[in-house]
Formats: sequence, structure tokens, C-alpha cells
Amino acid sequence: MGKGKRKRRTWGTVDSKSRSVHVLRWHENTEKGRVRRCKTVRGTRKEAELELDRLHVLHGEDRPVPTIGKVYEMWYLPWATDSLRPRSVGLYSRMWEKHIAPKWAKVPVDSVKPVDVQEWLSTLTKSTAEVSMAVLKKAVDFAVLYELVPANKFRLKYAMPKENDRKKDARTYGLEECDRVWGLVRDSPVEAPYLLAAFGGCRYGESLAAKGEDVRREAYHGVSCAVVRIDKQLHAQGRAPVGYTKNAQSTRECIVPGRYGERLLEIAAAREWLSDCGDGLPMNQGMCDLLWRNLVPDAIPFANLRPSWRTNAEMDWRVKGDTLEQLMGHVLPGVTGRHYMRPTIAQLGESLCESCADFVQDRQN
Repeated sequence: MGKGKRKRRTWGTVDSKSRSVHVLRWHENTEKGRVRRCKTVRGTRKEAELELDRLHVLHGEDRPVPTIGKVYEMWYLPWATDSLRPRSVGLYSRMWEKHIAPKWAKVPVDSVKPVDVQEWLSTLTKSTAEVSMAVLKKAVDFAVLYELVPANKFRLKYAMPKENDRKKDARTYGLEECDRVWGLVRDSPVEAPYLLAAFGGCRYGESLAAKGEDVRREAYHGVSCAVVRIDKQLHAQGRAPVGYTKNAQSTRECIVPGRYGERLLEIAAAREWLSDCGDGLPMNQGMCDLLWRNLVPDAIPFANLRPSWRTNAEMDWRVKGDTLEQLMGHVLPGVTGRHYMRPTIAQLGESLCESCADFVQDRQN
């Protein structure tokens, strides 16, 4: 758009000085009378017009009631972009486009009827309904905040869809089975992620993203261990790890004890990425799933290796629950957990290996 070109609007003007610089002008009634306001916006023309729409809602004499789509664009999306992980923003944006916008984008925010909400929810699956309502509740909260509506009708208590009949595979492996499956995946690209998940308690994405340089040797209670820095993860698609974990406390070090750790140290010395599948890059979850099920007949979901470790470590190795929770990257409950319990990795390692020493050094492959 040419420099200085303006687009006529019913309220205010957008004066584009260049492709990326736009001056907004409008009149506003104040305690001192009617005054002229202006604001410079740097960005696209669309972003400038959206900002003027937002100012119109907040300061216009007629205070037009925006649609839910406008509320989503003006307040929810900027908030989500600044506050949420990119993956979460992507999930909520797809949910908006596919499930929410077709029903609600053109509905004025003051015209939401609870009966319509309930009927719409009945057409969705449980998980889709939960995520969609989370987006709508937060979006319309902004309309309440700016006094466009007196209440958020999406925050009423609705009957949510029930779980479908398909049950999640919750199987886990015991210690004997974990050792047996290790033999099946040995010398494959799945081996290192398997050791991290089944004997170190890592999440699926965390187990795929570790590099050789993240691994070091330590000894606790006379047990040689691999200590692994966990600060990134891989998703179902894409080959580049993202530089963050599920949440802040999930950034941690995990411990793989005994012969499991010794084998992990061998792999770490030979590879840049522990889950290298032969092309110098780590596997994503989709690639690992395919290889995992080809190597292990009737395999449990790879993600179930973490609960397998959690169960085996407490029930068989007799490791203290609090030690395991902190090794998993969980915050312990209560004031003590949130503010006072801050063990070092060495203290956690001593607690772990004091209990598991006989199992991880004496059991046979």
C-alpha cells in the first residue's frame, strides 16, 4: 500500500506511512472533553486495523459489541503467543479453525446462549470439547475484563461428552520383561531411548532428544551411573528437537544406573545424537514408533516405559517415592515440596542407588 494512503472507516483512520509503519487516529471523549488520539503501530496493515478495532471497542462512543472471532483475534491470540508454548499455540489455533470458528466466530460475544453451547458440545469428542472450552473460556474472559459482557457464559457448568469405548493401552513391563525387551532392541536406534525411558524414567520426547554431550559418568553408593541432562524434546513429527521440556521443572538430570548406564555411556561416546537412526539426526516419535513395533512383538506403547520405570523402581527396587518423583521432574506436594526440598543430583543418586544396587549390577541380561 502506498505511503500515506488511508482507508476510510466508520471509526478512526489507519494512515500507512510504509508497509510496516501505520498511524492510527481517532477521537475519544474524556473528562476534559473530546480529544484526538493517535498511535503508531509497527507491523502489517492487518495488525494495524486489528489494533484500531480493539481501540474502537474500548474507547468508541457506541462501544460496538465484537464477535467472538474478533475477541479471539484482538485479545486471545496475542495473549497466547506471549504466554504459551509454540506447540500449545499451534494446537489451540488448529482447534479454533476446525471446531470453534465455524460455530462461534460470527456470534456477538453478548449473544451466547447456554442451550447452543450444550448442543454444540454434544457434537464433539471429550478431548476436543475440553480443549475448545478452554480456548473459549479464556477468550471471553477478556470481554468480561473490558466490560463488554457482564459474565462469561462459557464458564457455566455444562455436561461434557464422555470417554469413548476405546480404552487406552495402559500395559507396563516388569523388571524381567524390561530386561528381555532390552535384548530385542539392542544395537538398534531404539536402544538408547529405551534405556532412558525404561531405566531412567524419561518421557518419550525427552528420550529421543538427548545428545552424547549431555551424558556423563558418575558413581553413587558404589554404582556406576550415566547422568543425562534433559533440556529438550522431540515431537511426533520433525527432526529438530525443541529447546524446552514439558514444563520448567522437567528440565533436570536423570540417572540411568548400573549396567544400563554403562551401555548408555558406550552409545554416547559413539554418537552425536543418542537416537541417531543412521543419517546423523535423531528420530522423531513417529519414526521411533514404527521401529519399536517392528522390533518388539505386541509391544506396549513406548510412552508406557516411563510408568513401567516408576512402578518397578518403587515396588521392586524399593526406592523412595519422593526420590523418584524428583527424578521424573515433578514438584513434591505442599509447601515443603514447592519451597524447601531441593536435593542435588548427587543426593538423589545416592538415594536411588542405595536401593537398586543389587538389581542393576547383579541381574543378568
